[in-house]
Amino acid sequence: MKAFTNIEQSKKLAEILPIESADMCFNDNEPCWSLAALLEALPTIDDGNRNPVICKDIRLNKWHIVYHGTAVEPTIDSGVYDNLIDACVEMILKLHEEKLL
Repeated sequence: MKAFTNIEQSKKLAEILPIESADMCFNDNEPCWSLAALLEALPTIDDGNRNPVICKDIRLNKWHIVYHGTAVEPTIDSGVYDNLIDACVEMILKLHEEKLL
């Protein structure tokens, strides 16, 4: 089970998230994010109307995160991943691209 972001993910997140939101470090003192810190980083979007929903596909044993669509806003889906850390990282990257983070 993956407990924190890897070095590549951490470097990407360090460009997006406040560095003080990282709650762990690698041996060489580079910050990384735990699952708890990543979940804290997922915002409520669209003036508080949409929250992230964590989903597990039990048939595939895969995780994804979704902001459900509305009448005027599209669904945002992280895609499916083997672990929740990767799904969180992908969602944060998508939200950043959409300027929602």
